[in-house]
Amino acid sequence: MIAGISMSTLQNWMNWGEEDVEKGIESPCADLYWAYQRARGAGAVRRLKDADGEFVLERSYGYTKEQDVNLGGQDGNPVQVEFAEEVIETAWGEDHQ
Repeated sequence: MIAGISMSTLQNWMNWGEEDVEKGIESPCADLYWAYQRARGAGAVRRLKDADGEFVLERSYGYTKEQDVNLGGQDGNPVQVEFAEEVIETAWGEDHQ
């Protein structure tokens, strides 16, 4: 509860405000929606000054950074994995090869 208002009521007002904004309708809910968006933006700017900006963008706005990573071996060659053939005893006491 925030200032005596339940989260579900606040979320309803925000949803109605967003709908009104999208339709170009002026309403108290639209005003609340815009005020929230401005406050959120101002808060993000302040946090970006003091924090890792990428982290804030990722957590607050769903931003993700794509990066190519070479998982190859030396000089870009494929990684080669060798498995030794051995008998392993499981936690159940059965032998598997």
